[in-house]
Amino acid sequence: MERRKKFRVKVEGRGLEFQVAAGVNLAQSLQKAGVNLATWCQFRGQCGRCAVDVITGPLPPLRRQEILFQERGNWPPNRRLACLFPVSGDISISIPESSLMEKVPVLTRGVSVSTPLNPAVKKYHVFLPAASLKSPTATLDRLKKALGIKKLTSITPEVIRALEKCDLEKKGLTIIIYEEEEILAIKPEVDASPLLGLAVDLGTTTLVMEAVDLESGRVVAQEVSLNHHVR
Repeated sequence: MERRKKFRVKVEGRGLEFQVAAGVNLAQSLQKAGVNLATWCQFRGQCGRCAVDVITGPLPPLRRQEILFQERGNWPPNRRLACLFPVSGDISISIPESSLMEKVPVLTRGVSVSTPLNPAVKKYHVFLPAASLKSPTATLDRLKKALGIKKLTSITPEVIRALEKCDLEKKGLTIIIYEEEEILAIKPEVDASPLLGLAVDLGTTTLVMEAVDLESGRVVAQEVSLNHHVR
C-alpha cells in the first residue's frame, strides 16, 4: 500500500507546527492538533467561520462558497475556508480571532427536575472495633455491621492489606462501595473530600463534561469542547 506524502502545517503566532498526509482536510487537522476552530456547519463551507490566511504555501482554487464570502466580507485574496482546504504542500497560516471558538456556548437553562440522589458508588466513614477473643468476629462481618449493609459479600486480598494499615478504632477509615456489594477503595482515615462522579453529554456539535459531587449533587467543575468527530 502506497503511503501518502506528508506536509508541514505551521500556525503563526501560536507556536504550533505539525505534519499531515497529502489531501487531509485542514480544518480537521487543526482541530486534532488542539485548535478550537469554529466549524458550526460541520465542514460544509456554509457558515464561513473557519477562515484562515495562507501566508506561504500552495493555495487551492476558490470554491463557490469562498467567492461569496470574499465578496460579502471583503476577504484578502489569501483567505480560505479551512473546512474546504485539502493540504497539498507545506503551508504556513495565521488564524483570525473571529475563526476561533475560545468559549464554546452550551445550554445553561432548562426545566428543573428534583431527583433523589442514589448513586451506584457511595462513600462511608467507619470506626471499626478490633476483634478480640471475647468477640472473634470476621472482618467482613464487622464491616457489614458497622456499615449496615447486608449485601456486602466479599473482600479482596487488596482490601485486607489496606485494612491492616488502618487504625480502625481511633482514626477510622473511608470506604468506597459499588452497589452496596463491592468495595472499590479504602482510605486509612476519615476523608472529608467529596466523592465525585463524571457526567458526560456527547452532543452533535459539543462535548460537555461535569464533575458532580455524588453526595450533594453540586456541579464542582465543567469542561466544554467541540465534538471534533462530527462530519
